[in-house]
Amino acid sequence: MPTHRTSTVTSDAIIAELVDAACGVRGGTRARHALREALRGLVRLAKVEQLMAMRLDAERAAGGMTPANQRRHTKALLRKIGMDVQAGRHRLEADWSAADLADDTRGAGFENDCGER
Repeated sequence: MPTHRTSTVTSDAIIAELVDAACGVRGGTRARHALREALRGLVRLAKVEQLMAMRLDAERAAGGMTPANQRRHTKALLRKIGMDVQAGRHRLEADWSAADLADDTRGAGFENDCGER
């Protein structure tokens, strides 16, 4: 039997005992159900938090990025993206200028749709 199933059975048994202790004999089924589901949610949340902490510890042990390094890396990526955008904008402006010059030299004797030359 896998260990995670054993821990689920154990946590279910403990949750059942807590529900019995909190609600007693007079507790309604609705209140018991709400409390049982709330406790199960807490167990799931605790498992996720533990897993995240273990992953962070493993990353730190392996020499992964610290928050300061992550911020530097993100800023560098954003700078690079900004530089790419600027270069693309300059290239587009140059292309438009070249196209305007080509239209001026080719279409000197023709009117546009507005009746202008």
